[in-house]
Amino acid sequence: MSNVESGIVTTEYKKFASVNSNPPFDYYMQIRGKVKVVNGVTSVQLTPVVKEQNRMNVAAFNEQELGYYTGEPDKMQYVNNINSMRAQTGYRALGQVLFMNVVTESADALGISADEVIQNVSKSPADAIGAN
Repeated sequence: MSNVESGIVTTEYKKFASVNSNPPFDYYMQIRGKVKVVNGVTSVQLTPVVKEQNRMNVAAFNEQELGYYTGEPDKMQYVNNINSMRAQTGYRALGQVLFMNVVTESADALGISADEVIQNVSKSPADAIGAN
């Protein structure tokens, strides 16, 4: 869905992860984007929204901003203790990969660097987990 006048683009929700907990949950991501060109300068803002849906009760769901941990590999040991951030299986880790793929592809399509894309996502340093 898009609105050219306002520069807004919204994707459909796409399933990117499942958790076979009790009750089981499916995770869907929607990317909301805003593109502005002011005086020849392109500004891109991407916001990932994650919908967590209970498979046993489809009416039971919530939407939230994607949040994940970043940092140097030696500090990521803390993150591996968090089920949602485990590589290959955690929904936040899978969401991070999906979102960064969208950021990279969007930047390439617009001819800008990925660092120039404003990412509306909560990123916390991995070593902050152990902080008091």
